[in-house]
Amino acid sequence: MPDKDYIRATEEKLQDILNEKLSVLPSYCRQFITAKNYRLSLRTRIAYAGDLNVFMHFVKNTSAEYLDFRITDIPLSAISVLKSTDIESYMDYLGDYEIDGKRLHNNNLGKQRKLAAVREMYKYLCKCGKLSVNPAAVIDTPKTKDKEIRALSIEEKDAIFNALLPSYEKDKSKFQLKKTLYNRDVAIITLFLGTGIRLSELVGLNLEDINMDQHLLFTLAKGGRYLQHFFNDEVFDALNAYLTYTRPGLVKNNPDEKALFVSRLGKRIDKRTVQLMVKKCSKEALGEIKAISPHKFRSTYGTDLYAYTGDIALVSDNLGHKNISTTKQYYAKQNIENLKKNKEFKIRRTP
Repeated sequence: MPDKDYIRATEEKLQDILNEKLSVLPSYCRQFITAKNYRLSLRTRIAYAGDLNVFMHFVKNTSAEYLDFRITDIPLSAISVLKSTDIESYMDYLGDYEIDGKRLHNNNLGKQRKLAAVREMYKYLCKCGKLSVNPAAVIDTPKTKDKEIRALSIEEKDAIFNALLPSYEKDKSKFQLKKTLYNRDVAIITLFLGTGIRLSELVGLNLEDINMDQHLLFTLAKGGRYLQHFFNDEVFDALNAYLTYTRPGLVKNNPDEKALFVSRLGKRIDKRTVQLMVKKCSKEALGEIKAISPHKFRSTYGTDLYAYTGDIALVSDNLGHKNISTTKQYYAKQNIENLKKNKEFKIRRTP
């Protein structure tokens, strides 16, 4: 199972971030978020704290009475007098505003999330008897377009793998490093495309989480759930090459490292390193116009699996979605012609 020390360290970092965000909020905002400890993940509470900070800046900046107040000192009475028209003004404010000298903008999706945070806070304060009216309850949620899944084609995947190949002619200074890390980077991208795991799940993997004989790996998903993923021969070959020829050299000075994927210094790889690697090779392969992140590989896996099986429940289970409606929202609306094009589930044409 994923390393408890790594999980604990990650949660401690997230808790520090949350504490910092809570420290600048009024007590009633902090009380609301603290009350969600057992219902919402740390990351969601961090998002709520950030969204409520924006709301409190709105309250401060649109009222002469509180203009000179610190955010932490804005009283409950300041939000108790707000009406639905004020919340509508807040939604307009979110389109273009400034905090601490930084200009910020929100599309409808961002507005949707920030309205949800305000609604939930008012709902909680009303439930506790601190307020009697929730002015955000009657505000229409901003409409957003259905997110279109645009998976990588097999040609695009091949181009990305080709971009990982070390080339002395292209980059003499980085040739040796790229050669050293080649098997690791191929294994990472192949694992993304062959299992659909998240970036956070990948960097948290330990050696003991991989069962090569059974083609099986275990991850810790959102909400603290343990998931098992079966992988095909392409993933097996990529992992085997990395474990046999690359990882031993990387950890020679740190032989007790438990992490599956390590940096050139022999320590657990971090999210940023993976993100930069993916960005660099995809930019080289597909050009500036393609914005590729590790999550694009996850959506590609989901699309490929649905095209191969036509089984939305299987896709939902493999992606670790709690609710199959989440999977349907993104995958089941795909054009049937796109499904017909992918008759065989392959990660790449020529491993």
